[in-house]
Amino acid sequence: MFFCNRSNLHVGSKAHSSTGAGRSRSNMSTILVKKSTGVEVAVHSLGGKGPLLIFAPANGFHGRCYEPLASCLKDHFRCVGVDLEGQGDTPAELDDPVNMLERHADDLLAVVDHFRQDDCYVFGHSGGGLAALMAEQHRPHTFKAMYLFEPVVFGPEKAGEDEQTNAFVDLAKIRTAHAAFSPDFLAVRALKRRQRFASKAAALQSFASKPPFQDFQSSALSAYIEHGFREVSDGTVELKCTPKVEARIYTDVWDVGRQTFGQLRDVKCPVTIAAGAEDAPGRMMAGELEAPRIAAQLPLGRFEQYKWMGHFGPFVSPAFVADRIIFNLYFSRNAVLWNTLPKAQSERVPKARL
Repeated sequence: MFFCNRSNLHVGSKAHSSTGAGRSRSNMSTILVKKSTGVEVAVHSLGGKGPLLIFAPANGFHGRCYEPLASCLKDHFRCVGVDLEGQGDTPAELDDPVNMLERHADDLLAVVDHFRQDDCYVFGHSGGGLAALMAEQHRPHTFKAMYLFEPVVFGPEKAGEDEQTNAFVDLAKIRTAHAAFSPDFLAVRALKRRQRFASKAAALQSFASKPPFQDFQSSALSAYIEHGFREVSDGTVELKCTPKVEARIYTDVWDVGRQTFGQLRDVKCPVTIAAGAEDAPGRMMAGELEAPRIAAQLPLGRFEQYKWMGHFGPFVSPAFVADRIIFNLYFSRNAVLWNTLPKAQSERVPKARL
């Protein structure tokens, strides 16, 4: 195992400089990358040196939520967090008929074009993982390798021939999860989300008392609140990713999630699909159940399961997830090394080692 505070591995050689045309903001750690549509994508420097590692966040989150994770990777990668369209500081037009996940894939391609680096890696979480896969399908060889934590990609509810003997695939549970956590259900729940609070301190106190945020590492929750809310004229604060935007993303995810699954064979770079288990006893989400199926469809895919972790594991145990990113992306640089790894593995790690 390689842990962030004592690993000496370095994935890649030297750092590269940015040569793109992004417009600088007053905060020098953030740039705006303009897409062909005119939308300016906010890209935040999360520190580090080495090859570029792009962070594609989950729906409702922004690029700076992953600061604690990036802090464990700074000796190995130059980390940048992207606010995908509608999240964080990147605006979204809800009247635009273009699928939101298609827009998010374009966000990532625009960021890659801006930095113009040969060695470009991506960490994708949930919806961000789907966007990363779509970007690679749209433009092969965009990424050298990918580490995706529970990307929201959906396979058919009938087992394929290669899944009949896959011990990690449970079709009965997958069908149950699809029914219970449909995009429409999640969209309705998102629309009920409270958008405005008296202050960031009040928002922090509220979120810290509720799942799943109550389990977040404190620095991850603080980053979510600090950079995920904006002040309004009456002195209160409101979510930058509005409930309507979050709901739109959920409703847009189903069709492209299924389409992406059918095209996974087109993704030729090494990809690690990581997942937890049930978020709570008896409560299933599709992400951890679909993960082994996704990995099996990828030509250079592998599946890792962390049984004690849920869908928000990168915020709960960033040091452990960073360790797995370092390990997998190091091995991805050499085909012989990559092929020595098991295609699927599952482990239960004692809490004392986190």
